[in-house]
Amino acid sequence: MQEETQISSDLTSPSTLELSEGSIVLGRYKVGRCLGEGAQASVYVVEDIHLQRKSALKVIRANSDERASERFKREAQVLSSLDHEHIVKTFSSGDLSDGRHCMVMEFVEGETFEARLKRQKTLPSDEFTSIFSRVLLA
Repeated sequence: MQEETQISSDLTSPSTLELSEGSIVLGRYKVGRCLGEGAQASVYVVEDIHLQRKSALKVIRANSDERASERFKREAQVLSSLDHEHIVKTFSSGDLSDGRHCMVMEFVEGETFEARLKRQKTLPSDEFTSIFSRVLLA
């Protein structure tokens, strides 16, 4: 079996630890590209090497305090209890070998709403209504 988590420091931000593409985390997920980063976490595409299924791995930032860590754990618990067609499924959660909390979620292929707005600038009202009615249903 491969090494648990291979990480490399991002020299531009000492509080960020990036997962190395190709490394194995949680004993079964092969790390792919970073999908995005937010204020509290980064999200990577991963492949479950046992089920050969793509998933998304959300990893809390290395510099997160205890309050943020607890919030992240609660988020994973709440999301895993939800079952709705407009909410991604949360499959599991755990800790990486460096101690950071993470959760494995359903991977949904497609364009983000932010990317769509950057590309299109405005949405016709019927598209906006269609998108946000699904968000509100969730």
